[in-house]
Amino acid sequence: MTEQDQLALRLFYTVREVNGLMQSRLSETLEAWDITPQQFSVLGAARGKGTIHNSDICDLLSLSKGTVSGILNRLVARALLSKNRANGDRRATGYTLTEEGERLIRTLEAEVLSFTAPLSADRTRADLLAYLRSMGRLAEALGQK
Repeated sequence: MTEQDQLALRLFYTVREVNGLMQSRLSETLEAWDITPQQFSVLGAARGKGTIHNSDICDLLSLSKGTVSGILNRLVARALLSKNRANGDRRATGYTLTEEGERLIRTLEAEVLSFTAPLSADRTRADLLAYLRSMGRLAEALGQK
């Protein structure tokens, strides 16, 4: 095995370990709010985009339309998202954050930042941007983005 291969495997195992730790902490944090990690991602996407559609969430989470519809319906039932029909097309449905959804995602993101602070501690903006670019390239190489 070449040194390059060894480093690639080390990167794989490290990313896997970090992903597992972050998923565990995220799940623990969200459990207190009765929110799943997938619902958290949907609320975050809605906050960033304003209006989201089923297909946006399918792409973001790599889930089927049926699964995403269930997530969206549960968030609507909890009054965290509102369902909006597009003008002129009865089939096109958009979802936007309600005031309660906006409050919740801000609270949850603040809690997530509390345990992700070490990611940015003692790092410059340039360091963080370089890390994001590297992770983006890794995601592309793995076919996830």
